Amino acid sequence: MPGFRAPTLGGKELTLASYRGYAVWLNLFASWCHPCQEEMPRIVRASHLYARAGLRVIGIDMSESPGPVHAFVERYNIQFPVVLDHGQATSIWGISDIPTSTFLDRRGVVRIVHLGALQPREITAAITTVLRR
Repeated sequence: MPGFRAPTLGGKELTLASYRGYAVWLNLFASWCHPCQEEMPRIVRASHLYARAGLRVIGIDMSESPGPVHAFVERYNIQFPVVLDHGQATSIWGISDIPTSTFLDRRGVVRIVHLGALQPREITAAITTVLRR
């Protein structure tokens, strides 16, 4: 997976390289996106459920200003890092549809890319796949 460096909603810089050794779920979303709103409670639940097993979730907001993103994070009680992307994901990874979930194994290898909202069974299958590798 090509590297990624972006500011978090909290103002810190996040690099994908710092997550080496963990299974990572990258979720690209926007606060106004209805499928994203539908999917987010499932992502939050999974992030808590699988954290001890080594899963890390990173939310990547697509091109919004901080205000709506802060409201979205509070609404869904998102505890994982959320970065503000202003075209990097589109230019580096070629992703422009939301929601899009990308699952990386512990070595940083992309194992699954899913366009659209994930359903609970799909979430479990994807997480199981990346945690096993």
